[in-house]
Amino acid sequence: MDGDRHPVTDPPPVEPADGRTPLTPRSSSADETRSALIEAAIEHLNTHGNRRFRIEAVLHEANASSSSLYHHFGNRSGLLNAARAEMHRRLSGSADATDPLVLPDFPNPNAFLLWVAQRMTEVFDHPDRHALSWLQIDAVAEGRRQADPDATVEHERRQVIVHLLEQARERSLIDPALDLQAYAAFLQGLALAHTITKASFADDRRWLAIAIPAALTPLRVQTT
Repeated sequence: MDGDRHPVTDPPPVEPADGRTPLTPRSSSADETRSALIEAAIEHLNTHGNRRFRIEAVLHEANASSSSLYHHFGNRSGLLNAARAEMHRRLSGSADATDPLVLPDFPNPNAFLLWVAQRMTEVFDHPDRHALSWLQIDAVAEGRRQADPDATVEHERRQVIVHLLEQARERSLIDPALDLQAYAAFLQGLALAHTITKASFADDRRWLAIAIPAALTPLRVQTT
């Protein structure tokens, strides 16, 4: 019952015997509180989206206190960013959504292009991608309203793509003259466009037949 719910708080500081400043140890309880907040935030985002995101409901669902929120994430925006990053991590299969990805080894440029095509297919076919993409669209709109687009999760995602492309360029797998920032922005736009048009054109197979060649063409190493 709601009346029996007690907020989960982080462990109290441990008082050292020598009178030094007490320290708050990182414990499994604190980790569980942080995870519960992220899971509740993800569930709330999937159900209500960014605009109807209510921090009070997330705290209630996670059985956590507002002090835990501020301790782990700083504020509402910090929790939102952490939840979106976790959603991206699950979608991409990355072990850590915040760490730069390491590009696999490829014997030649064609093998790299095949990998890009496969990754695009996997991402666009992922069952959670559609809901996450609508959250991305909301996040982009929120960044525009705040006149600070570089502070959004989209900027962070773009830099991950650029990091991968830099590795590919160093290995001579892509056109050395390619504008990496512009190409990364193009890929993001392609993904968001797919979300917007999916309601009226749900055949992903036909859409990918156009989108994948369009995405691969700028990457190809030009031969004389």
